[in-house]
Order: sequence, then structure tokens, then C-alpha cells
Amino acid sequence: MRHRFTTLADLLEYTTTLNRNRLASDFVDGGCSYTFSQFRDKADQLSGLLGTFGLNPADKVAILSENMPNWAVAFFAITAHGRIAVPMLPDLSPNEVENILVHSEAKAVFVSQKQLPKISKESYNRLNIIIDISTFDLIKAEDESYTCDGRSKVPDATDIAAIIYTSGTTGNAKGVIEMSIGMLYPFSTGCPVYYIQKPPTPTILSQALLKIRPTTILSVPLIIEKVIRGKIFPTIAGSKYLRYLKKHFPHVLYFLVGKKVKQQFGGRVRFFGIGGSKLDREVEEFLRNIKFPYAIGYGLTETAPLICDAGPKRTHLGTTGTASYEVQVRLADVNPETGQGELQVKGPNVMLGYYKDYARTRAVMTDDGWMRTGDIATMDKKGRYSILGRSGSVIIGASGENIYPEEIESVINKISDVNESLVISRAGQLVALVQFNDGAVDWNLEGQEKFLENIEKRKKEVMEFVNSKVSHFLKIKDVEVMKEPFNKTATHKIRRFLYQDKNEKRAKGDSPQLHEK
Repeated sequence: MRHRFTTLADLLEYTTTLNRNRLASDFVDGGCSYTFSQFRDKADQLSGLLGTFGLNPADKVAILSENMPNWAVAFFAITAHGRIAVPMLPDLSPNEVENILVHSEAKAVFVSQKQLPKISKESYNRLNIIIDISTFDLIKAEDESYTCDGRSKVPDATDIAAIIYTSGTTGNAKGVIEMSIGMLYPFSTGCPVYYIQKPPTPTILSQALLKIRPTTILSVPLIIEKVIRGKIFPTIAGSKYLRYLKKHFPHVLYFLVGKKVKQQFGGRVRFFGIGGSKLDREVEEFLRNIKFPYAIGYGLTETAPLICDAGPKRTHLGTTGTASYEVQVRLADVNPETGQGELQVKGPNVMLGYYKDYARTRAVMTDDGWMRTGDIATMDKKGRYSILGRSGSVIIGASGENIYPEEIESVINKISDVNESLVISRAGQLVALVQFNDGAVDWNLEGQEKFLENIEKRKKEVMEFVNSKVSHFLKIKDVEVMKEPFNKTATHKIRRFLYQDKNEKRAKGDSPQLHEK
């Protein structure tokens, strides 16, 4: 029977009552475990603490921390008692943290010791209370804030629970009034969640997977792509026996390799959800061949958690699935020749708006109440959508063709030793900016003849490989090798606008060759 929650207070009461003695969360290596009953008790206690320092319903409380069990406790201490959470990603810069604290008017913050230096002196002095999220000890609590007159309340279904700030790729951060799925869904179903204390390097992640042996994993494509491209493909290519199987008995190869891949993820995975960006087509085809239980999800921060999805038995190569439960999807301004249009969405998943930003909220909504995603897509006869790229990153070709740089980048990223790439328009020509994996280019030799020869060889390899795989109007004219990593947002998306040809944009006026959102 499906249980419908109307508020996070409902969810907390339901799951902590039904699963009171079950493990709710812990670190992979232990040391911070909560049963569901203990989780609720601690959340209620912390809500009382916030009240004693003057925080009332609808007051904002920020969370600035790495992932840990206490993150979820702090979140429910805020939201289940009528206050508003302002989660912040740990990769944010001090400037971004300050902007969010000021814009949200946060009165308190749960913060880790590692993130504490990002809080400015001005914000430190302004906040009513600062709590160490690792221990829940007080870092700052002024006497004048200890009023004991703060109140909590049982939230209504229409109350704001959280404001999630996203900087996107350009402009100032936008506060999205919406919720997501990552921590809430497993919590609601009584599933234990395990957190990794160290950065999830391949070795650390592998050890955690083998120890916990999860049944469900939610991941960005990068994780599975690194496993398949970095380990599995080279293993097959380097083995005469496996190459023979691939040529003559592919079903045997896929069976054997599939077993190995599943073991690397703990051996019990029944659902491997992939979202955040587009999954590489070649990797997806391989996952289908080995019968790996992957699922695809597509959504935005503004339309959390999903717009379209495809479960493990409903995936279709290259598509992001059909419209999610109770979500309406349509394509607007469809090109009759290509079937391409902007994907727009309506449903209970769509945000209430950008906090204190009517103009930008209005800009992403149509007159008839649909939200513009800014993504260009097509739909097949079975209602499955394929995302081609962002409308803001479209490059107009010399003959008026719409060029989606993501398509070319996906080809470049298949090249051995390529870490990341970005395709831009420069003087009317397509140029690929490429960053190679560590060790592929020895920058200590920069300027020497051997170094220059290696760079030219790498550029030629990229150019020839890409141009042999793409249509004539997608062919690149030049390759630039990047020494430094690309500048990215806190969610690890490359800030495209920083690399566009500014001189060309000015010269083209209102009709730039490279359109950026």
C-alpha cells in the first residue's frame, strides 16, 4: 500500500514509528549510528535548542557540511518543526557561502569544522547560533540570542521546507523552493543509509561497496563510466582470450564480465540509478549487454526529483525514459524537420519559484503554467524522451544548423586518456578544449621539444578520431590542450560561459555564434 506523506513531519513520524528499532544511518566504518527512534529523539532535541535561541517557524537554518549521518538529523530538526532548511554544497566558495547566507537571511547554521572558515566574520556575528554538525556542540551562542521564546510548529503541506541554491553555469545563485529524493526516499522506506567519511576515490568506494554490499545505488554517470572505461574495456582489449570471446561468443563474454562488474558493486545491486548528466552511449550499450540493473532518471533542481525516468526493465538505449508519476511533459516550439523542441514540464515536482526573485521565476514559466527546462529533446513513438543538450549552449553552424556541443564532447570523452572536454565556437569554427588524465601529458617538460611533439600528437589524435565519427558540420577545426581543470559549478558542471569567445559575441551583437544561457 502506498503511503502518501504531505509534510516532512508526517514522514518523520511514520517511518520512525514503523522502523523504530531498525538502523537508520551510520558511517561505513561506524561511529555515528542512529536507530530510527534515536534519530527522531535527536532531531526533536535539536529543534528545541533552536527554539531557545529565538528561531521561529519559517526562519531559515543553513546546513554547510560534508555528507554524514548528522546532516540528515539536522535537516529534520529544521524542516519537521516548521523551519526552513538552506542546504549548501561543501564545494561552494566562501563568496558563494556568504551570498547564500545573506540572501536567505539564515539565522542559524549547522556547520562542519572543515567548512567553518568559509563563514565570514560579518555572518558569524549576525547568526543567532552556530552548531558543530559533527558533535552538535555549540560553536557560537550569544547571551542576547538565548531568549527561549522561539517556537516550532507542525508544518502545512504548502509551507516551504527548504531553499536549495543553484548557481547553474552563469549568474548569481538562485534559491529553488523545492525538495529532492536522495536522502528522503530511503529514510521513508526504513532503509539504512551509509556515509563515506573520506573522498570517494575508486579504492575507497570499492572497499565501501564490498563491505556494505548495497542493494540500491544512486550515482552520477561518472562513477559507472570510470569503472567500465577505466577497468573493464582495457581488460577486454588486453586479453587475447577475452577478445576471442567478444568476436565469436559475445554472450559468454558478457555473462562473465557482467558477473565481475556486479561483484565490484558488492554483488547485491538490484537498482543502480543514474542521473545528473547524460550517460555515455557506448557504456550504456555495454551495461545492457551484461544485463546490469541500471535505471535512468532526468530532472532539474527546479523539478526535483524527476521529470522522466526508466527503471531497470524499461531502459532504452540513449533515452531518458517516459514522464514520471503524476508529471506532465511536452515539447514546445518543435522543429518539424528534426522533431526537436524545448522540454517543458508541469506537475507537483515543479518548484514554487526562486526565493525572492520574481523576475527569474517568471522567466522560466510559460503563460499557461509550464516550466521551461532549457533542455532540447525529442520524443519517440512510445513517449520516451531523448535529451540532446541545453538550449543555452547551442551553436549555430555556418549553414544555420543547430549544433549541440554535448554530442561532440561525448565522442571526445571516449578517447583514451581524455578526462574532460568542452566544444566552443571561435571565429565561426568549432574548437575542442581537452583536458587529459593525469600522466598523459608531462607538464614539467612544458616548452621543450619533446613536450611540444607530444601535444601535437595528442591534438592530431583527437582531431582525427572525432572527425571520423561525426557529421561534416560537427567536425572540429582545432584542438587546445588544457593544463588546468575546467572551472566548474559546485555540482561539477563546467561553466561554459567562461570559455566562450567574448570578442565574437560582442562582434555578433544580438546574434552571437555561440548562444549561452
